[in-house]
Amino acid sequence: MRIIQGIICLIVVFSCTTDYDLSIPYKGNQIVLNGILNPDSILKIKLSFSQDLTDTTAPENIENASVQVLENGSTWIELHHNIDGEYISDARVKRGNSYRILVNVDGYVPVEAEDWVPLAPVISACYRRENNSDSYDARVDLDVFNDQVVENRYWFDVSVRDYKKENSAEVELTKLYYLTCADLFLDNFNSSYDNTLHNFYYTLFMRQSDESKNKKSFPLTISGADGNPFFRYETLQALDENQALYVSAYNCSAAYDRYLKSTLIEFLNNELYDMSSPINGPVKIYSNVKNGLGIFAAYSVKTIEVNKNPCN
Repeated sequence: MRIIQGIICLIVVFSCTTDYDLSIPYKGNQIVLNGILNPDSILKIKLSFSQDLTDTTAPENIENASVQVLENGSTWIELHHNIDGEYISDARVKRGNSYRILVNVDGYVPVEAEDWVPLAPVISACYRRENNSDSYDARVDLDVFNDQVVENRYWFDVSVRDYKKENSAEVELTKLYYLTCADLFLDNFNSSYDNTLHNFYYTLFMRQSDESKNKKSFPLTISGADGNPFFRYETLQALDENQALYVSAYNCSAAYDRYLKSTLIEFLNNELYDMSSPINGPVKIYSNVKNGLGIFAAYSVKTIEVNKNPCN
């Protein structure tokens, strides 16, 4: 009897339907603010309007904004318009200081964001032959000092100056896409595991793990992926005066760290892993911009020319 009553109830519910036009507020285009602070470059941001996901045209730049930057809460400087929605200043930000940006565009709610500039990374690096007797790879040993108080994260990458493409005379500075590491102080979100060598393979960058924040310092060991000639021990010793192997450490603020990780996950899903599907879903890119979209965040970087530092 209860089953019959339930069926009758469902019939009544789905037969008595009415169409309503819901008044859902439409915000329209929003201001997009993109600015990455770095003490080694001039202060520069980019302003544009957001657009629909299906719109394949270039975003509309904002050329008539008023942009003010405050340093440690005090009025500091007005950015002037350059070209194509870019606003710049010859001033440079300082490590350890906080910066707040205020953007005013006629007809829009003021947009603002704030972040602080991390201190320079404290790292050292040297290279040695890999202990594995079957390998000719070099290994780069890094020692990283960790600031346990500040909510920052370190990111690492490796690049080669005067990299020569196969069958080409062109040389350039090229980031190495695939690196390996057996240490436990890295975030494995962009890695794959090799059961044979017991190494993690990382794509593009290596990110410090959240668990390592409770340590005063931590070591890293980086080596090249299979077939990578620039991590051969003999190759590093034979580099000429114009060539170099660089390891860079980026001390990223909490905001920039979250932005980098979310954008890299999106890149890996769409470009490398080809996982852009309704099941996988889009990645929500982190933003710290109030009343708008985008990112206003900071980092400091230290780069070491590793081939000049053989381990003792």
